[in-house]
Amino acid sequence: MFRCLGNPRRRGYAADSLWGALLTTAAAAAAGAAAAAAVISGDRKRDTKRERGTEREREGEKQRQKGRETERDTERDTERETEREKGRKRERKKKKRNKEKRKKERERKKEKKKERKKEKKKEREKETNKQTNKQTNKQTKRKRKRKREKEKEKKKHKWIHQQQHQLQQQQQQQQQQRQQQQQQQHQQQQQQQQQQQQQQQQDQMQQQQQHQQQQQHQQQQQQQQQQQQQQQQQQQQQQQQQQRCLTDKSVLCLVFVSLQFQ
Repeated sequence: MFRCLGNPRRRGYAADSLWGALLTTAAAAAAGAAAAAAVISGDRKRDTKRERGTEREREGEKQRQKGRETERDTERDTERETEREKGRKRERKKKKRNKEKRKKERERKKEKKKERKKEKKKEREKETNKQTNKQTNKQTKRKRKRKREKEKEKKKHKWIHQQQHQLQQQQQQQQQQRQQQQQQQHQQQQQQQQQQQQQQQQDQMQQQQQHQQQQQHQQQQQQQQQQQQQQQQQQQQQQQQQQRCLTDKSVLCLVFVSLQFQ
């Protein structure tokens, strides 16, 4: 009984039971005392043995009463302990149920949290895929745009290259034409130089020929002069011989002189 006082939950119930038991015991004791007093006052004339026997009986009755009270207290304590045990069992069961309920609630919350995480993950993946697809589409558009720009730039460079090639070909053709013209001019100059050289050579030859002719003419003149001189000398010699022959009057001498100058 007194152990119940240590339990805060059972403290009120234990106090009430204790006070009830004490009051019951006090009432029973008071009743017994009153009965004993009445018996003693009514039977004063009884002898001592009877009084003693009665006293022993009363004492035995008291002891029996105490035993009964003790048994009742024990039964009450047992019942109370049984009730407390039942209460504890109910409390344990309640705690267990509450624990299981909280556990299930935690598990449900965990599952719900997992589901929310899965849903959030799916949403993030969906958003990520959306952003990835968006980024991929942007990259694809940029790639296509760059490809078109590259193709356009390539065509532009190709056209520029073709124009440059044509211009180079034209320049090369013009250069070749200029070179051909220069070659022709050079050839013409060479031909003119050759003609000039030939003309100079011809002039030189003519000059040489003229010089030779002059020399020949001079030589001829000299020869003529020499011949004239020789003729003159011959004539002089002939005249001299003739004079001699005339002086000598020799026919043979004249013949000899004639033969000599022939």
